[in-house]
Amino acid sequence: MEFSDESQIPKITKEQFAQVVAATRPYVVLILKAGPRYEMPSPERSPEIQAVIGAHAMRNSAMQKAGLMPIVCPIADGSGVTGAGVFDLSLEDATRVMDGDPAIQQGVLTYELHPCFSLPIPLPVPQGVRGAADR
Repeated sequence: MEFSDESQIPKITKEQFAQVVAATRPYVVLILKAGPRYEMPSPERSPEIQAVIGAHAMRNSAMQKAGLMPIVCPIADGSGVTGAGVFDLSLEDATRVMDGDPAIQQGVLTYELHPCFSLPIPLPVPQGVRGAADR
Protein backbone atom coordinates (compact mmCIF):
# COMPACT_ATOMS: atom_id res chain seq x y z
CA MET A 1 0.00 0.00 0.00
CA GLU A 2 1.17 3.53 -0.71
CA PHE A 3 -0.03 6.90 0.53
CA SER A 4 -0.59 9.55 -2.10
CA ASP A 5 -2.84 12.08 -0.38
CA GLU A 6 -5.50 12.68 2.24
CA SER A 7 -8.23 11.26 -0.02
CA GLN A 8 -7.03 7.79 1.02
CA ILE A 9 -8.09 8.43 4.62
CA PRO A 10 -11.79 7.67 4.95
CA LYS A 11 -14.06 10.16 6.65
CA ILE A 12 -15.75 8.86 9.79
CA THR A 13 -18.61 10.31 11.76
CA LYS A 14 -18.65 10.93 15.51
CA GLU A 15 -20.90 7.89 15.85
CA GLN A 16 -18.44 5.71 13.93
CA PHE A 17 -15.59 7.04 16.06
CA ALA A 18 -17.60 6.17 19.19
CA GLN A 19 -17.80 2.57 17.85
CA VAL A 20 -14.04 2.56 17.46
CA VAL A 21 -13.42 3.86 20.98
CA ALA A 22 -15.91 1.38 22.47
CA ALA A 23 -14.11 -1.51 20.77
CA THR A 24 -10.63 -0.69 22.11
CA ARG A 25 -8.93 -3.04 24.53
CA PRO A 26 -5.63 -3.15 26.39
CA TYR A 27 -2.36 -4.30 24.86
CA VAL A 28 1.30 -3.84 25.74
CA VAL A 29 3.75 -2.27 23.27
CA LEU A 30 7.30 -3.67 23.29
CA ILE A 31 10.31 -1.59 22.25
CA LEU A 32 13.57 -3.54 21.93
CA LYS A 33 16.90 -1.76 22.05
CA ALA A 34 20.50 -2.76 21.56
CA GLY A 35 22.03 -4.06 24.79
CA PRO A 36 25.68 -3.96 25.85
CA ARG A 37 26.49 -7.14 23.89
CA TYR A 38 24.55 -6.25 20.73
CA GLU A 39 26.19 -6.60 17.33
CA MET A 40 24.59 -5.23 14.16
CA PRO A 41 23.43 -7.84 11.63
CA SER A 42 26.35 -8.48 9.28
CA PRO A 43 28.62 -11.28 8.08
CA GLU A 44 30.98 -10.26 10.91
CA ARG A 45 28.40 -10.87 13.66
CA SER A 46 29.83 -13.44 16.07
CA PRO A 47 28.35 -16.95 16.00
CA GLU A 48 27.46 -16.65 19.70
CA ILE A 49 25.41 -13.46 19.21
CA GLN A 50 23.87 -14.87 16.02
CA ALA A 51 22.74 -17.95 17.98
CA VAL A 52 21.21 -15.78 20.73
CA ILE A 53 19.38 -13.63 18.17
CA GLY A 54 18.24 -16.77 16.36
CA ALA A 55 16.78 -18.22 19.57
CA HIS A 56 15.12 -14.86 20.30
CA ALA A 57 13.61 -14.74 16.79
CA MET A 58 12.32 -18.32 16.97
CA ARG A 59 10.76 -17.59 20.35
CA ASN A 60 9.07 -14.46 18.93
CA SER A 61 7.74 -16.49 16.01
CA ALA A 62 6.30 -19.08 18.41
CA MET A 63 4.70 -16.32 20.52
CA GLN A 64 3.19 -14.81 17.38
CA LYS A 65 1.80 -18.19 16.36
CA ALA A 66 0.31 -18.63 19.85
CA GLY A 67 -1.31 -15.17 19.66
CA LEU A 68 0.67 -13.84 22.64
CA MET A 69 2.48 -11.24 20.49
CA PRO A 70 0.46 -10.86 17.28
CA ILE A 71 2.64 -8.04 15.92
CA VAL A 72 6.41 -8.60 15.69
CA CYS A 73 8.59 -6.03 13.91
CA PRO A 74 12.37 -6.48 13.67
CA ILE A 75 14.18 -3.18 13.06
CA ALA A 76 17.70 -3.01 11.61
CA ASP A 77 18.13 0.66 10.73
CA GLY A 78 21.11 1.34 12.99
CA SER A 79 19.09 3.62 15.30
CA GLY A 80 19.62 1.51 18.42
CA VAL A 81 16.00 0.39 18.33
CA THR A 82 16.12 -3.24 17.26
CA GLY A 83 12.46 -4.19 17.27
CA ALA A 84 8.90 -3.46 18.25
CA GLY A 85 5.91 -5.61 18.98
CA VAL A 86 2.48 -5.73 20.54
CA PHE A 87 1.64 -8.20 23.30
CA ASP A 88 -1.90 -9.41 23.86
CA LEU A 89 -1.01 -9.88 27.53
CA SER A 90 -1.08 -7.98 30.80
CA LEU A 91 1.94 -5.82 31.63
CA GLU A 92 2.96 -8.33 34.30
CA ASP A 93 2.78 -11.29 31.91
CA ALA A 94 4.63 -9.39 29.18
CA THR A 95 7.37 -8.56 31.70
CA ARG A 96 7.73 -12.25 32.63
CA VAL A 97 7.85 -13.20 28.94
CA MET A 98 10.56 -10.65 28.19
CA ASP A 99 12.59 -11.54 31.28
CA GLY A 100 12.72 -15.08 29.88
CA ASP A 101 13.96 -13.98 26.45
CA PRO A 102 17.47 -15.33 25.73
CA ALA A 103 18.59 -12.05 24.13
CA ILE A 104 17.53 -10.14 27.25
CA GLN A 105 19.15 -12.66 29.58
CA GLN A 106 22.42 -12.52 27.61
CA GLY A 107 22.55 -8.69 27.50
CA VAL A 108 22.21 -8.58 23.72
CA LEU A 109 18.93 -6.65 23.90
CA THR A 110 17.11 -4.50 26.44
CA TYR A 111 13.41 -3.71 26.44
CA GLU A 112 10.72 -1.24 27.39
CA LEU A 113 7.06 -2.12 27.82
CA HIS A 114 4.24 0.42 27.49
CA PRO A 115 0.58 -0.35 28.29
CA CYS A 116 -1.73 0.97 25.59
CA PHE A 117 -5.18 0.61 24.08
CA SER A 118 -6.09 -0.28 20.51
CA LEU A 119 -8.76 -1.87 18.42
CA PRO A 120 -8.75 -5.65 18.61
CA ILE A 121 -6.30 -7.40 16.31
CA PRO A 122 -7.24 -8.03 13.49
CA LEU A 123 -8.60 -4.54 13.16
CA PRO A 124 -12.32 -4.27 12.37
CA VAL A 125 -13.58 -1.54 10.04
CA PRO A 126 -16.41 0.51 11.60
CA GLN A 127 -19.79 0.16 9.90
CA GLY A 128 -20.17 2.48 6.94
CA VAL A 129 -16.42 3.08 6.49
CA ARG A 130 -14.87 1.75 3.33
CA GLY A 131 -11.37 0.37 3.56
CA ALA A 132 -8.59 0.56 1.02
CA ALA A 133 -9.59 -2.86 -0.34
CA ASP A 134 -13.02 -1.46 -1.22
CA ARG A 135 -11.62 1.29 -3.50
